[in-house]
Amino acid sequence: MPNVLITHITLTITKSMRWRPWKGLFAGKVVFDAFAQLGIEPDFPFKVHPPEKLSSELKPGTDVEFSVTFWGTKVSEIPSLLLEGLMALDYVMPKMVNVEELEERFEPLEGSQEPIAVLFEVDHLPTYYRFHGAYVPFPSARRMVLSAFKKVSEAFNEELKELAEEIAPKLEVVGGNFSKRIYKISHGQEVPAFTGKVKYYGILSEKEALNLLKVLELSKHLGLGQGGTMGFGTVKSIKLLKPSWETPVKVLSP
Repeated sequence: MPNVLITHITLTITKSMRWRPWKGLFAGKVVFDAFAQLGIEPDFPFKVHPPEKLSSELKPGTDVEFSVTFWGTKVSEIPSLLLEGLMALDYVMPKMVNVEELEERFEPLEGSQEPIAVLFEVDHLPTYYRFHGAYVPFPSARRMVLSAFKKVSEAFNEELKELAEEIAPKLEVVGGNFSKRIYKISHGQEVPAFTGKVKYYGILSEKEALNLLKVLELSKHLGLGQGGTMGFGTVKSIKLLKPSWETPVKVLSP
């Protein structure tokens, strides 16, 4: 039984529309509207990956491409239901729906307990976290780790909370090129989020470092933080770097 399915979707607009909110919300709206056609209120986890481009003036004949990652116990049934719902919508028509099973799996990796320095860069599309109801629109090593491990734990039925809590305090944000902005999601409702490349650095055991990097690779499919059904939290890339400073222990090489 598959753990994670990625559905690549190309839609053709059939009605003229003006779209002012965040482009990821359009993809999320299509998914929710499609399930609503079947009387389904999604109670399963999924992550919308926003279209690269979306005009504010959507005209008939325009194609829009995005993808959706589904995981959980019901995952094998979901893409066919989504397609059925898409066919019933009156403002878009599915042109292509391609379902791909994620070949990568997560099994905890072995490694030594010797400390090792690790520096890596994550290229974040708009991302935010939450703290007791408040928005956290800034990079946070701790929140990134806890979020990534939680989603992987859900997707692959692995108990990873203890490992995540061991790793989270050992990392810090040490630089990058990122910015914060406000994204409109509805009339009168906005979400603050950060976007860009963020550098994270820490001293971990080799085992912790290898598992962290594996989990972050999977986060490119599962996302980070909150608002995944609205297209937030997409990880564009992860790159292992060599520190430009002297480290107290050997470095995990790129």
